[in-house]
Amino acid sequence: MSAIEQCRTAALGACFALPGLRTRSGVRNSCRNRHCPKCQAVAAKRWLQARQADLLPVDYYHVVFTLPAPISDIAYYNKAVVYGLLFEIAAETLTTIAADPRHLGAQVGVTLVCTHGDRR
Repeated sequence: MSAIEQCRTAALGACFALPGLRTRSGVRNSCRNRHCPKCQAVAAKRWLQARQADLLPVDYYHVVFTLPAPISDIAYYNKAVVYGLLFEIAAETLTTIAADPRHLGAQVGVTLVCTHGDRR
């Protein structure tokens, strides 16, 4: 984190000998950390454009299923069982609701990602 905080500040130094420039102009050094938003903005933009080129010309929806805290505590010790059930129930819920003509009346594709973290 300290490298990102110091990115493009005097703490990381600067380059003053820039070829082709008549005046001495300082350019702050970057941290080059793969998580740094300043250093990775161009790469992130390229990645996003590539992903957008892969999308189908249809509507996309982002739906989040969250476990209540007491169940989340149980999931910490029984990850495979609890998250397996969550994925199964979430997929069934989404496909059932989407198939209903009052909603989408369609078959849907579902991608499920588990992003639980160790809170202890």
